[in-house]
Amino acid sequence: MQNLLHRLMEVAPGLEIDLVEGDARGLGLALSHGRLDIGFLLTEPRALISTPAWRERVMIAVPADDYLADTPSLAWSDLADRRLLVGRPIAEVVCDLAARRLGAGAAASMGQASCPASVARLVALGQGLGLVNEGDAARVTGVVYRQLARAFLAFDAVLGRRPEKPILRRLMALLAGTT
Repeated sequence: MQNLLHRLMEVAPGLEIDLVEGDARGLGLALSHGRLDIGFLLTEPRALISTPAWRERVMIAVPADDYLADTPSLAWSDLADRRLLVGRPIAEVVCDLAARRLGAGAAASMGQASCPASVARLVALGQGLGLVNEGDAARVTGVVYRQLARAFLAFDAVLGRRPEKPILRRLMALLAGTT
């Protein structure tokens, strides 16, 4: 998302951006009720216009002293029998991925935190391994990040129910040039 917003600022230098973070349900409602112009979501709300925006790798937050820290890329099988932690807003999607790859029991026992930085702090305390999207990998002492092989999260740009603004056409054009 950061790269996309930087490119938007290049084509609209005076633009002021307000970022609103939340879960997909809350953001979807805000978009549906016209309180937001655009949202970047993992799951698109029905009845709203969306387009693919970008993909990010799923990263594993690993304690620096864990044997997995020496492996540059991990597989789902490396995570079996380990306590897994995930933060909002990606928790629902990652739990679904874990259920498909590791079984329903792994997803049901997954610990959740309020945000990716909290996931990293819990990992540093030895509370498990964290699953975060690449763009939210927080720098925390004692934690390293390893990519999860062939695991990506696809974000969509979802337009809200507000009168369309010219800047949104520019943003959508930037997206069309990257997908």
